[in-house]
Amino acid sequence: EAANVEAQSMVILAEKRAEAQKIQVKAEIDLEETKNAELLAYQQTIDELEITKSKALAKVEADKFGKIVGSMGKDTIQAIARAGPENQVRLLKALNLQGYMVTDGSSPINLFNAAKGMTGGPGDAAA
Repeated sequence: EAANVEAQSMVILAEKRAEAQKIQVKAEIDLEETKNAELLAYQQTIDELEITKSKALAKVEADKFGKIVGSMGKDTIQAIARAGPENQVRLLKALNLQGYMVTDGSSPINLFNAAKGMTGGPGDAAA
């Protein structure tokens, strides 16, 4: 009977150890879940702050651009846009140059047709 009592004690002890280990593992899992939830909330807050900051900076830049454009006025902006080609024409006239072609280099030019037009060669309407 002593062996039976000892065996039952061993079974009860094993059950208690298993239950203690189960409680410990559950506590560790709960701790990890809480930690992950807090990290997620923290990251979401940081992301929201970054978005708010980016929107605020974009608004500042847009307002700045609007104020600059508004202070310059429509006529000034048009004058700036036309200044390049008009200044080139004035420069060529002031230098008394004829037969020169000024280009920005972004458009292809058919030099054969251009040369015919300048020299009055065959195919030119003035010839």
